Amino acid sequence: GRSAAVSLFTIFGDHLIVTYEDNVVVIFVIATGAVHLTMEDFDANRFKIAAVLHPSTYVNKILFASTQGELQLWNIRSNKLIYSYKSFGSAVTCLTQSPAVDVVAVGLANGHIMLHDLRRDKTVLQFHQDGGPIRAASFRTDGAPILATTVALGTIALWHLDEAKLLATMTHCHASSLTTMEFVPGKPLLLTGGHDNAMKLWAFDAPDSAGRLLRHREGHAAPITHLRFYGTDFELLSASHDRTLRSFSVIRDERNRELSQGTLESQANKKGVPLSALRLPPILDFAVEMSREGEWSNLVTCHSGRDAACLWSTDSKKLADLKLAPDSKHTGNNVYATSVAMSGCGNFALVGRSNGSVVYYNVQSGRVRTVFRSKDGQAHGSAVTAVTVDAVGDTCLSASRDGVMKMWSLKTGKLRTKITFKAAVQKVELFRSSNIAAVVTADNVIRLFDLEVKRIVRSFKGHDARITDLAWFPDGKWIATTSMDLTIRVWDVVSGRLLSWVSVPDAPTSISINHTGEYLVTSHVDNVGMCLWINQSLYTSTMFAPLSPGMYGTQIEMGPPSVALPNSADPESTGATDSSADDSGPAQLDSELVTLSTLPRSRWLYLSRLEEIRHRNRAKEDVIRPRDAPFFLQTNPGVSMLRRRFNAASSSAITAVNVRASVDSFVLNRASFWASIEESSVAHIVCLAGQLSVVVELMDMLKSMGLSAIDLELRSLSEAHDGEQLGMFADFLVAMLAEKRDIELLQAYMDVFLSVSKGWLDFKSCPAFLLAAFLHTCTCPYLSKRSALPCHHRLIPRLLLLGTWPHHAAARVFGG
Repeated sequence: GRSAAVSLFTIFGDHLIVTYEDNVVVIFVIATGAVHLTMEDFDANRFKIAAVLHPSTYVNKILFASTQGELQLWNIRSNKLIYSYKSFGSAVTCLTQSPAVDVVAVGLANGHIMLHDLRRDKTVLQFHQDGGPIRAASFRTDGAPILATTVALGTIALWHLDEAKLLATMTHCHASSLTTMEFVPGKPLLLTGGHDNAMKLWAFDAPDSAGRLLRHREGHAAPITHLRFYGTDFELLSASHDRTLRSFSVIRDERNRELSQGTLESQANKKGVPLSALRLPPILDFAVEMSREGEWSNLVTCHSGRDAACLWSTDSKKLADLKLAPDSKHTGNNVYATSVAMSGCGNFALVGRSNGSVVYYNVQSGRVRTVFRSKDGQAHGSAVTAVTVDAVGDTCLSASRDGVMKMWSLKTGKLRTKITFKAAVQKVELFRSSNIAAVVTADNVIRLFDLEVKRIVRSFKGHDARITDLAWFPDGKWIATTSMDLTIRVWDVVSGRLLSWVSVPDAPTSISINHTGEYLVTSHVDNVGMCLWINQSLYTSTMFAPLSPGMYGTQIEMGPPSVALPNSADPESTGATDSSADDSGPAQLDSELVTLSTLPRSRWLYLSRLEEIRHRNRAKEDVIRPRDAPFFLQTNPGVSMLRRRFNAASSSAITAVNVRASVDSFVLNRASFWASIEESSVAHIVCLAGQLSVVVELMDMLKSMGLSAIDLELRSLSEAHDGEQLGMFADFLVAMLAEKRDIELLQAYMDVFLSVSKGWLDFKSCPAFLLAAFLHTCTCPYLSKRSALPCHHRLIPRLLLLGTWPHHAAARVFGG
């Protein structure tokens, strides 16, 4: 609840000791979060807290170090100062407990390391490391008398305590300064972390040698500028200001790695320069195509200040030797590649440059295939900002800062269409399945350009600042955009309306969506990490209400715990329905319409073809039974059917006829299920009384069953008692058909029902069902294209083959 920022924190048993910037120490109880003690007796002018340590075996004692070079030992139980140690003459930067009781290592700003005995207030050993203040120190606890210290330059010094000398020095351990360092208890392993966003584990094979790198986990050391999902393994590529290109996996962290740029580490050691100085310049844009992965390079990048585009392989995760360089006619001073794209076949790459040239390359050979030129000599009059290629490799788009977008023929290099915008074009993203390009301009508008009709078909307005990136959803129905106005917005392509948007504290710089539309990842200003979002619309029934651009979005706090992309904006500010209410929509939009079910196709598509599937999947050889089975194995005489609850007492119609109260469940097997229906007459009474509550509940029970279970129940219907069970089920189907819901499910049930009841079913015994089935299939012929079930082209012939229609009825229906 304090307004001051946290400067230090230390775990002390069941308590958490937190030091704030205003020099106040608060001790919390970890289990409850309650404040145990608040220490406000420290004067920042005389004792500014710089480090905190709990000395080993010192019960209820905490050692505080200050920037004035002094140490104080406090009893946190009584909140009293026990002892003040003499000053070391320099600011204390770190405190570390040694394996010896009463001895701690004190790191100072002048580079000294003091091993001080707290009980005697005496310095035991003293070392000095060049390079600045001591950042961290750690003792080995596996028996070797070794102390490791590090300074701001990232150099680790190993000190032999028995001989009081420097044992070894480890240089270039991290790309930047180290922030923490700790030996693993009882093992010769050193864990280090630095400002380069890396953690490294070093192994010491011999007591008197330097450590070797055993394992490491790294991320970007600078903010991310560009990221894209690629392939089908939930992996993504990211480029950063730290001059690296990395591959990350959403599923498996061990697959995260940096794409190799060659033997830079050995070159850096020979030349004595940092590793970052030998890397390629920061990446401005990259494009990847997976159709030729493993055969040749499938990733192309353009870098700041370089005229040649680089080729990479995502299969081998390394830089290729081949470069896509311009010829002498299209090069010059201060000319560099600004945008790249790859063809869908993976054979060609398109490169746009700052002088307005656009060149089409062969990826395998690096040769120029096509150079696009206008009347003035170059493709554009200013720097190219975006290039893209259609799915079939026939057309490409290029855009420039002067607000001109051009459509070219890849085969002839001739100009097909030219579109001029009032503002500079910043980005173009093509959805290849529909040949619709999303064009972002400097006036903060997203326009959709149809390559087939060669005109703008949609425009999206609402962002208040520069749009940094956009991404298509896999089905092409939605577009996600990021902007410097601190928002992430989702737009509906069909309606041209805003669907949802969230506000984040840090401006998003890049966005990408994976091939299933399940994950969305964003990068943000001044953040070295990426934010992973989940698409809730894939897992819940969501009704999106169109929003106006002026409506406020949902405020999101970045950082752990992870947050999910909301389904819609804040209902209080948008007028949408309450998020806690059921947002699945009405069961039926209109009484004249039919509604499909939400079940997967696998739950009803092959219900009428189970016999074919069983015949295809039957064993080719008989199962070989073991000669002597163990005596303790149980054998079941039959298979117990799954019992399902059926709350028949909830219907008012059943209560009216005084159904026995003990009937509270249906057992879906050969006898008891239909015996329960016959005993309570549930289906028949509901159909007669017009009450659909129990019928709908029965439909829900059938939905929850598998294909084999449904087929078994329908084939187990008995023709006893003049086919009363068959008649009840026919009445059930008639009642559900009248509701015009779950149409494809009912057609699947009708197909099986007609096949098992053809010996009993006729026009006299069940006229309502036959007429309803016939009229339904005649009025719903379009369903045959979707379900491939016996609607209209299979159900009507089956009705005719039953031979149960009266002659006059058939003549009226089929025109004689």
